[in-house]
Amino acid sequence: MSKLDTITDRMSKLMLKRWAMLAEQCNIDSCGAPLMRNPETKEPMCVWHHWFEISGEEPEPEAESKSDNTTENDKESIKDSSSDPKLYNQEYNDHFEVESKPKSVNSELKKKREQSQKASELIGKKMLQGWSLIDRICPNESCYSIPLVRDQELYEHCVICNLVYISEENYQKMNKSKKKGNNAAFNADSKNKRKADNAVENNNLVAKQDNIINVKHTDDDDNNMDIISSPIKPQTKITNKTPIDSKQPENTNESPQKSLSVLGNKILTSTNHNQQQDPIEYTISVLKSELVDLSNCSINCAVSNPKFFVKLTKSIKYCAEAIKALEAIKQ
Repeated sequence: MSKLDTITDRMSKLMLKRWAMLAEQCNIDSCGAPLMRNPETKEPMCVWHHWFEISGEEPEPEAESKSDNTTENDKESIKDSSSDPKLYNQEYNDHFEVESKPKSVNSELKKKREQSQKASELIGKKMLQGWSLIDRICPNESCYSIPLVRDQELYEHCVICNLVYISEENYQKMNKSKKKGNNAAFNADSKNKRKADNAVENNNLVAKQDNIINVKHTDDDDNNMDIISSPIKPQTKITNKTPIDSKQPENTNESPQKSLSVLGNKILTSTNHNQQQDPIEYTISVLKSELVDLSNCSINCAVSNPKFFVKLTKSIKYCAEAIKALEAIKQ
């Protein structure tokens, strides 16, 4: 593992332990690693130079012995190569090639360092927005051990490549929450539908129980008039002891137009026989008697047959209007 990968891995572990990443960098041996602040002592420390002090781990002794052995081997190889000029030239060329390689290595390290600094800034902004840093690294090869951050909807984001991931456990949680939300919405819709159905039923019951009749004329009438009758008070039952003196009009099942035409024929024939009486006065008297008969009939038929009552009401209205017109002509 390279130095940058090691630093990134250690920083991720410390941030999960509530260590804060600072904007300052380590100046020891031009390290450049971001400093981390201890949440208890508030002391800034470097994850590269102070790691064993932070984690409590002990350095491996094998690394020191290996470094000593390598230096001794290098010294012996230098002595051997100096005795033979050919070997010395070959060793010099190899050394020159080795020295030319660190330039590309340094550029890669610089690139990784810049990416790490950028990731640190972006991760800090996301954490201020309520996102959480998780112990997972972006699998993208172009990202150098960049830790992922998780949003409130359980999606995992990489701040460098902007790829989005989600674990299987979080995916199952999201599906469960969506199912619950859909069930709640379905229950709300069903409740609203039930309320609407109940409202319609209540309106129908009110219309049946209400004594006020509001009927729109549907017959083939040229005037297309809307007839709204007044509220009807419940009438007492008529027994044989209280007979009605007035006669009901003939052909009560006929339409108002037909009954009025029959009434007009009666008036014309009656006025021809009674030449001594004023035709207008006679017509008014006949209409008034017919109006009384229709009114009595409407009282009897109001409860049993509402549709027929509407027709009678229309006939009464026509008779009343005819009486008014004749009285105006007489004046």
